[in-house]
Amino acid sequence: MTALKVVLFVALLVVALVFAYYNMEPVKIKLLGRAVETPLFLVILVSLFGGFLTAYIFLELKVLFLRRKNTKVEKALKDLWTGYPDRAEKGLKSLVRYEEFVPLYLESLKEQGKALEVKTERYKLGIAEVFLAEKVLREDPKRAKELLEKALGKNWENLRAKRLLRSLYFIEGEHKKAVDLQRSLVEQVKGKQKEEELKILSSMLSWSLREEALEEIEKLPKTVSSLALIVSGSSEEKGAKMFQNAVEKGLGNELLALLWEKKALTPKILEVTWSKKEKFDPLLLATLCKEMGMREKLEELKDLLSEPIDEKQGCKDLWICGECGMRYENYTPVCEVCLSWNRLKIKGGRGNVNRLREGSGSV
Repeated sequence: MTALKVVLFVALLVVALVFAYYNMEPVKIKLLGRAVETPLFLVILVSLFGGFLTAYIFLELKVLFLRRKNTKVEKALKDLWTGYPDRAEKGLKSLVRYEEFVPLYLESLKEQGKALEVKTERYKLGIAEVFLAEKVLREDPKRAKELLEKALGKNWENLRAKRLLRSLYFIEGEHKKAVDLQRSLVEQVKGKQKEEELKILSSMLSWSLREEALEEIEKLPKTVSSLALIVSGSSEEKGAKMFQNAVEKGLGNELLALLWEKKALTPKILEVTWSKKEKFDPLLLATLCKEMGMREKLEELKDLLSEPIDEKQGCKDLWICGECGMRYENYTPVCEVCLSWNRLKIKGGRGNVNRLREGSGSV
């Protein structure tokens, strides 16, 4: 490597000497009323050196600025996450001209119990509005919606704003707006994200347009909502086959409970349920047996339950959000608390299924 550097240096030196030899003729340079004659090669070399020097100084100043900024950020983050929000506020206040740091600055204010105030009109990405919307979502959904709409008005590509706003629209019954926004999300994302957004679109259409969008729903990835719609609208034989496939994919509990809510259970579906009962939550099965008057089946399940079944309890008492733990009386594709989609599960879950298997041996 050293030998190569020496060779390159010698080569450059030779080129420079040859260039100087062939460019010895003088040229006249005028500056501030004075004229100076100097060799052409010297003028060119000074120009090149001056250009490189200017670029070097500019880059060094930029690097120095970035280092100072990085030091400020590191210190502010350290203070914020180690319990010194007042010190973090001072450090982040000088960085709020960059919108990316606004959420951290507002977090430092929140930790001190101060009002979350920032001039959002100075920013263009909608980051500040989304952060504020998330903070006021529970207490003031109307203001949260306004902030999110403002964020998208600034930056239509803001995925976070779109996801929050589509959920708010859906919860408040503005289904058309929610679907339109969801279609935009589907077009905007790729890969695994696209698959998830397609599932949400499927649930939206199944819950709002229902049979009107059945042709489109059948082409989308299946969710509990869309499966319940398709199964309930199919022939008894076809519906039972689809139900059995859903059970094999781990959606049996939720689909069974939702079909019960929709009053769409058929003898064939119940037959599949009992033939695959080891895959279902015993509390759900017991509840269904009680409400359908299937006393013999209920007796078979009593020893497998982790707790006695409440005579007043119905299927509506079994839904729980797998993200935040919120309980629901009836199924909904979106949790109204954490805004997660397709996360409602049957309360007993896999734990009761394991207890069923252990208690019943081979079924």
